[in-house]
Amino acid sequence: MKPLELLKFGGTSLASRDARANVVEIIQQVSREAKVVVVVSAMGRYDDAYATDTLASLISDFVSSQEKDRLLSIGEIISSIVLCDELKARGLQATSLSVQKTGILTDDHYGNADVLKVDCTHLREALQQTDIVVVPGFQGMTEEAEVATLGRGGSDYTAVLLGHALGMRKVTIYSDVRGIYTADPKLVTSAQCLNEISYAQAFELARFKAPVLNADAAAYAQKYGLEMELRSTFDVGSGTVVKALAANVQCLSYDAPYLRLCFESEINTRALAEKGYQDEEKKWFFKKTEMKQLAAPYTVLGEYAMLHFVGFASNLTFELRHQPQKEVLTIPSCPNTLFVPLKNSLECLNEWHNQWILHRRKKHA
Repeated sequence: MKPLELLKFGGTSLASRDARANVVEIIQQVSREAKVVVVVSAMGRYDDAYATDTLASLISDFVSSQEKDRLLSIGEIISSIVLCDELKARGLQATSLSVQKTGILTDDHYGNADVLKVDCTHLREALQQTDIVVVPGFQGMTEEAEVATLGRGGSDYTAVLLGHALGMRKVTIYSDVRGIYTADPKLVTSAQCLNEISYAQAFELARFKAPVLNADAAAYAQKYGLEMELRSTFDVGSGTVVKALAANVQCLSYDAPYLRLCFESEINTRALAEKGYQDEEKKWFFKKTEMKQLAAPYTVLGEYAMLHFVGFASNLTFELRHQPQKEVLTIPSCPNTLFVPLKNSLECLNEWHNQWILHRRKKHA
């Protein structure tokens, strides 16, 4: 039997017929030498018709979380069938599997389900019959045969779950950028692509919302020693390998928008800390998507962005919080995490990236 490769493609790689032509070409090349499992995200981003956020916008959240997960899972199912059709149109031997046969069993924590076990029996049988098997990412099945989603970015998690269950040493994750950069290359023109990064640092970036990798995927890959190679669907250049032993790197993550809130009554800070960040003035930062879950009355103080430095032994917040003509708020529980007003956040991002990361990389090159 041929060796086995697992490829995961993100939503931007699948957003249009032209983009998917690149995906088909990559799969065709790999399938000449190996059997291929392909994990897919939903096609595109919000406002594309079948993107996850577009599907979520169709409802007002009066339905149950179980019903909402059934809706959100549709995007990946559509992707898997459309891509399979286009692979067959190219003359390739391919099939797609339903979520029932993908083999990921979860609990019923809808919206962010925990994985109980992975059974690749149907997937292995399909690989014996054909060269390429396409599966929908982001979802599993509960013991009651209900669809449950794995959280934002869950298709990355699907890839490492199946990769480990199939006994693989590496999976390849494709997106619209070459890999992990020192900052988001869509926001920072001087950002540089990293050749490698450790599991721990990749997890830290994911935890602080850098759009590079799902945090559960990074943690699971680290637990089982499964390497991940991040590459671009649209660039033949090398990408970033996520592995156990890698040199320390320094990066700057960015996430926005957040709302800064002042609560008007006594609150349970432990419960809030699971979703938000409390600054040194006892005010709270929450993503707009988390606001529905806040029961206590509050006042909105402004819009902010979160920046987080990765790879620094010292705490930079002491230096950065006192910069002239900049409002910089720190989070005592999270060293090297800062919030700045949204209106000048990109200016801070580029300035700090060049000052604290790019300058140091040049110095040690």
